[in-house]
Amino acid sequence: MNKRPIDHARDAAISMNIGDDGDSSPLREIISATGRLLIIKERGIWQIKLADDVDPDRTNPDIPHSQQKLLPRGTLDPLVCRTLLQAKRLLNSDYLPNTCDTDAGLQASLTFLHEVSALQDKADEFKGLTARLSETFDATSPRGEGLNIPAMSDVEARGKAFIQTADHAVRSLWQLVRALEPDLPARVSWSRFRARLEEGDDRSRQVVSVVEQLLIGFTFLRNTRNAVEHPKPGQEVVFEDYRLKADGYVHPPAITVIEVDTPLSETELGAYFGWVITFLVNAFEAVLVNLCAVHVELVGGFEVVVTKLEPDQRRYPDVAYCYASWMGNELVLHLE
Repeated sequence: MNKRPIDHARDAAISMNIGDDGDSSPLREIISATGRLLIIKERGIWQIKLADDVDPDRTNPDIPHSQQKLLPRGTLDPLVCRTLLQAKRLLNSDYLPNTCDTDAGLQASLTFLHEVSALQDKADEFKGLTARLSETFDATSPRGEGLNIPAMSDVEARGKAFIQTADHAVRSLWQLVRALEPDLPARVSWSRFRARLEEGDDRSRQVVSVVEQLLIGFTFLRNTRNAVEHPKPGQEVVFEDYRLKADGYVHPPAITVIEVDTPLSETELGAYFGWVITFLVNAFEAVLVNLCAVHVELVGGFEVVVTKLEPDQRRYPDVAYCYASWMGNELVLHLE
């Protein structure tokens, strides 16, 4: 078969410098899943698309290979390490049965990372703005002229956007669960997940207590989302800007959740943001690690477990888990 000029061009080896003026950091990891090629650098995540990805029928010789920056976070960022890179290490078809869709799990992990990264961006922006407002606020200004209290003006909009993004992150985490437990429903149902574990073998039942602990946080986030999107008497979220209170102090922006089952008394909004991000990342890691421990198979006739690495054994400080095999009385780590 005679090759056309476009075939010679597309079949040839390529060379590409990945990055831009804001990211000249070195390449550390490559992930190929669900038809996507991801390059993980120290300070960014990039997607590579070959010309054949765009033009598989090879009709246009002018289509170039391309790169696109997905996130300005890379292997130096704990969010990337504890989510996507930890998933890359554990969602491995060499260790998991074919009932586990490792590609779908990696895609869900990337989506979760996008959402939690957006939450972190919102929290960082809020923290920076409150710091600047605090710098310009003079609590000792003459009271006769009235105290000039700082104002953020869009506290409610910021709070609602954060809560909705957190809900999106929970849905992405549920897709990770379904990649490993495909019989679960498409709609988020942590109680169904718990019931499925209770019906399973000894390894599955050992994870029930972990899910029960996470259920407290997931229920709080769901009820808070419902109170924001469907407020009614006895179910609402109240956001407050800077305000002077009877104790004589000016208090920072705050959130109060009025809800029968999962109320939250007045809490500084910045502290609430931090708690949500920490909970979600911890929940992701716990779900990933424990479900992989439930499903991991024998490899080469040896029992395989998920184990936590000592700090000096880790390639990245925040990628803490890997597979390991018992060979006699010795636990042999499966390091990349």
